[in-house]
Amino acid sequence: MTRLQIMELPEGSRDERAPFVLVVDQCPDRWESRAGSGDQLTSHRWREAAQKIGAVDVIVTAETVEIPANELLPVGAFELVGDQAARAANAEDERMREITDALGFDRLQNWDEIVSAIRTQRQVTADGEHMFGEPGYLDPQRCARCGLGRDSWMRQRDTRTCSTVRADAESGHEFRPIGAHDELACLRCRMPRIEWAARRDTPQCDVVRQGGE
Repeated sequence: MTRLQIMELPEGSRDERAPFVLVVDQCPDRWESRAGSGDQLTSHRWREAAQKIGAVDVIVTAETVEIPANELLPVGAFELVGDQAARAANAEDERMREITDALGFDRLQNWDEIVSAIRTQRQVTADGEHMFGEPGYLDPQRCARCGLGRDSWMRQRDTRTCSTVRADAESGHEFRPIGAHDELACLRCRMPRIEWAARRDTPQCDVVRQGGE
């Protein structure tokens, strides 16, 4: 039985839509034609039909032409796709529930707060855990947790994360970019941080100053 199919061709940069060829397969041998071969009247009519629908050419053949893009899904495929979509939606819903539970929000009511919290967390992560511009803090240009200046962080003079700065502070050292190369060194004892971190005993600032005296 004669079939009509569409076979799309590669789309060019100037094409407003993908070009295609009209394929007429399983035709009687006397109808078989392409580029003017076969019955001239039949060929002309197929070409006229192809032009009316915007095809760039027409192929008429007695053979069976299988075009993968035109293959129908087998019976039950739609149900399978539907089940997969449902499982994906349930998994996404479960992940969203875990996120909102972790944030302590009601996902049915507090969407603005949820979005704000996620954006804040993304910014904190991008800022190396630092809390710059925290409302109510003495200096909005310094981290509310460790006191690191935003200018040093933004210019990559001091790329330590907030937790690293706080850990360093527990040793009594106050490491800051010093010198022409912005090397981190303690403002109190002048010990370079790289030297301090390389030592196994990681001496306190007071110990270093006493040893220098």
